[in-house]
Amino acid sequence: MKVGDTVRIKSTSIYYGRKEETNPINIIGVITKIDKYPLGILVDWSNGFNNGYNTADLEVVDSVNNNYSIY
Repeated sequence: MKVGDTVRIKSTSIYYGRKEETNPINIIGVITKIDKYPLGILVDWSNGFNNGYNTADLEVVDSVNNNYSIY
């Protein structure tokens, strides 16, 4: 994963299904920053909110084919 990648929350993440606007399911977001601390992958969601995650929580979206890939 890298800054600029389009992502969504994986269904296996502890944040999936919490019904919180800051942890949206099936909504696309963009990685805006990556730091080395836990939850250091910062994502701006298309619903206007943002939050931090680790790699286990996210999957990259191939926007061309609308496919999802786990990295």
